[in-house]
Amino acid sequence: MYITQEEYEEFTGKDAPKNFKYLEAIASAELDSVTRFYFRHNELTDDLKSTQFKKAMILQVDFFVTNTAYSVEQLNSKPDSVRIGDTTVSYNRTGTGAESSKRETALSKDALNVLRGTGLLYRGVGYRV
Repeated sequence: MYITQEEYEEFTGKDAPKNFKYLEAIASAELDSVTRFYFRHNELTDDLKSTQFKKAMILQVDFFVTNTAYSVEQLNSKPDSVRIGDTTVSYNRTGTGAESSKRETALSKDALNVLRGTGLLYRGVGYRV
């Protein structure tokens, strides 16, 4: 796979979760999808793309750990509101408003931000003159 438990622990300063292999596998599925499987066909090296991709993998695994959710369905199944005493906090999960918190992907925004500028998110058509 792409990262080791030791890399995760070194970057986050936390112990790797017991289900690390599973989380790493689903994190790689999320990132492979947005990078069009770039590192399935190219070797991880010490260049910027590889380094940023590994950071994104670590952030994605940590996102799953922090949210205790591993899929879009689990992330979207959070309650619409929480009431504690006289205080109620409501979330817009209808998907219709600009402030909607309904997710379409389980991809961490932090992982996505780390990949910006690497070319791994490019969706255009290659053109040679």
